[in-house]
Amino acid sequence: ARKTHIGILDLVGETLITYDDGDVLRAKVESLFEELEIQPSLSLQVSQTITAIRFVQNGAGLALVEPFYFAATQPLGLVARPIVPTQHLSANLIRPTDVIESTALIAFIDILRSIAKEDIQRG
Repeated sequence: ARKTHIGILDLVGETLITYDDGDVLRAKVESLFEELEIQPSLSLQVSQTITAIRFVQNGAGLALVEPFYFAATQPLGLVARPIVPTQHLSANLIRPTDVIESTALIAFIDILRSIAKEDIQRG
């Protein structure tokens, strides 16, 4: 938690919670380990970020999750650190066109835009 960035070698020996087979983020994480010819210690597979976060909160291991959800929910007792080398993940925001936007949705969109702007500025 004291580091500003986490490298894949920092995760050797740590118990990792990962996404289900076929998930784009899981494939990115696995490729990082494969590049260094390291076998990660995977404990659980989840289909949703919130499930991974809850497992981490309850001491089941560490999880590499997409930053949008983490930033939007700011889970209690957890910190997020960027992985190096930096991984890029594209995302599309989908929403119905005929629904009035709630305050929560507007706040979420603002957070997404802020994160995207920061990422663009960092390169």
